[in-house]
Amino acid sequence: MCVLMLVSRGLRASKPRRCHAHCQLRMLSSAKPLSKPIPWYFCSDRNHRILGERLSTALTVADSPFEPRHIMVDDMQAIPARAAGGVPVMDFKLHCLLHTCLQTPQRDQQNATQTTLIGSNNISEGGHFIWSDVDVQPTAPLHHLHAMLKVLAPEGNNNNTQVDIWTQREFEEAGTNVGFMMLRKSSATRQLLQAVRTEMAKSGGLDQNLLNKMILAGDTHGAVVRRLPATIWASSNAENAPPLDELLLHHANFIVRPPGGTKTKYAATDPRPKLEQLERVSDLISRQDRTGWRAVIAEIKEDRGLAAYKARHFDAETITAWQRIANDNDDCS
Repeated sequence: MCVLMLVSRGLRASKPRRCHAHCQLRMLSSAKPLSKPIPWYFCSDRNHRILGERLSTALTVADSPFEPRHIMVDDMQAIPARAAGGVPVMDFKLHCLLHTCLQTPQRDQQNATQTTLIGSNNISEGGHFIWSDVDVQPTAPLHHLHAMLKVLAPEGNNNNTQVDIWTQREFEEAGTNVGFMMLRKSSATRQLLQAVRTEMAKSGGLDQNLLNKMILAGDTHGAVVRRLPATIWASSNAENAPPLDELLLHHANFIVRPPGGTKTKYAATDPRPKLEQLERVSDLISRQDRTGWRAVIAEIKEDRGLAAYKARHFDAETITAWQRIANDNDDCS
């Protein structure tokens, strides 16, 4: 059984123009109270409970502009040798995302795990919410992150071209990362995520890779998908890591291997490498250690495993296709 735990509150800022991040942060600091916080969902099982509780604590502060909703289950059946635990973990998360957050009618038995919701699942149709992995941490005052997100999804925006899903950047020039997303509760969002889940069950492909392929094919089932600014940072995007004082969020999606070569691997069921990176970056932020931050970025950039991963999934032709999409459609490029 899963348990969804709730906490709350909210803030907003006036809309800044698209400009350099330091300009945006100055404008975001003048945040004004919002009537509602943004719901923020994340899942953990017993292996990663420490990360889930860490994230929940970070979001549970006085006047928090986010409402943490922690979905807990005993075992997601992660495959230790597969990225992010493989298809079982991704299917469980898509099941929760579709049926708990988006309230899609249950017409399948792909995941029979029951979810218990403590409190009201009060996302209105057209409303926005956050979905993330547990290996993320806000790195600036929460109202700065909240204000940036509200700029991207302003209240009362009835524009037919508004974005359904905002994802992180896997790399600056190409790729989405689904470890932190802002989603709009809409039929298009449901249809796209259900299509990803259905294709994952058929092919065994991983959710993020399938979403990338659908975007490149122009087959997003009517959903508008965009990439978030690099200040909402995934560590795989070391090539375009923001300065330390402009960082809004850190997602420890890529972990540097210890000395010993590219054959050294971490088990997806082991939270310690993720926790170590999160705590290291958190310490650098608390000390405003810009030299240490540059060292972290250099270590990630120089990891041969990252280069191999990028070459395997984003060849020159794929990157060119992404750049074409970004030029036409990516509000954040």
